[in-house]
Amino acid sequence: MLKELGHLVDKYESRKISEDDLIGAAAELRAKQFIWQSGHGQGRYYEILRHQDFREYFENLFGAFGDTFFVDEQYAYCGIIPKKSTPALKLNESFFLLILAKLHDGELRKGCCDEGRTSPSEDLLLDEYERLTGRIKPKSSDTHEALARLAKYGVIELGPKNTETDMRQITILPSIMKVVSQSYIEEMLDLCGVDGEVTSYDEDVEFSSGGGEVSENE
Repeated sequence: MLKELGHLVDKYESRKISEDDLIGAAAELRAKQFIWQSGHGQGRYYEILRHQDFREYFENLFGAFGDTFFVDEQYAYCGIIPKKSTPALKLNESFFLLILAKLHDGELRKGCCDEGRTSPSEDLLLDEYERLTGRIKPKSSDTHEALARLAKYGVIELGPKNTETDMRQITILPSIMKVVSQSYIEEMLDLCGVDGEVTSYDEDVEFSSGGGEVSENE
């Protein structure tokens, strides 16, 4: 792998991309799981990761860790999808992830999106939580904590606080389609005691850390 890295640097020296640039791009993706062209400080990393001349190198590099590297040119982001099981999300976080994916799908079907991003109302998120789970709405602090963790994984972005709902505005990113699998949806619906169809996304994929499996801890 190091030999291949040195070969790439020598071959594309004229493009002013150094060994440190390639290592830095890989490290940034490993830390964040998703890198966006429009992300703060991520543009150069994205351009390196998406480049056809380096794509095979990154596929092999992350493949050595059991991960799948992908580039989504349509929505200008790239990421890694782990193939192995990872630590668990708390139950509330798992419910919110499922509901966010459901709301995202609904907004897409209505054409209410901007470059694959959707922004359903915060009230709708909590109403759907109550309807789907049969539980009372979680405390504000628990909701903030759960959404902040999902934002850390790069499936949503949190904006300014909406004074009417006392919640930060939510933007659901297209990357959520990469981490919500059919098996995950079925597991969550079983926990909720719900029968019915929820649109599924990519099969058998996980967060790079802290996602996928469901924990009863709240």
